[in-house]
Amino acid sequence: IFSDVLHIARQHGDVYVEARALHDLALTNHLLNRVPAAVSFAFEAFQKYDEPHHRGRALSDMGMFLKELEHYAAAKEAFLEVLATNPTPKTRVNTVLELLELTAQVQDRVGFERWRRELEGAYDNLPPAEMVDFEIKMGIGLAAFGAPSDATQHLARGVALAERYKFGQ
Repeated sequence: IFSDVLHIARQHGDVYVEARALHDLALTNHLLNRVPAAVSFAFEAFQKYDEPHHRGRALSDMGMFLKELEHYAAAKEAFLEVLATNPTPKTRVNTVLELLELTAQVQDRVGFERWRRELEGAYDNLPPAEMVDFEIKMGIGLAAFGAPSDATQHLARGVALAERYKFGQ
């Protein structure tokens, strides 16, 4: 159906609807585990969007897809570009969470600590889902850097928060 919308939008020259359809195709392909196609559609959406907020969301999604494909340098560039565009607070937090995870995956301890500090500074204002995400990503990152007891504490905090807010039920 998104491809039909995309076709109609292109026929009528509606660039916003075309960008939205491309973005939806990116997300759909990701859900179908067609990650390379998702990257391509997200990039096309990014190019078509005019509004900075939408461009940032498409670029952030593309970064997540690239990270899944283990194209870490490209994912990092996408995420840093999102941050350079003065994103909405929600997009910023989600992007920094992705950078926290990415820096742990590539064993970049300096980068990990940078994003950790930023998120810890905003922790009290994070929505519950982002608090849980932070705690889990911190736990995984600290485990990767050889701090198992600190990792366990963060993972336990993440589980406790998820239970408190009834996530996964």
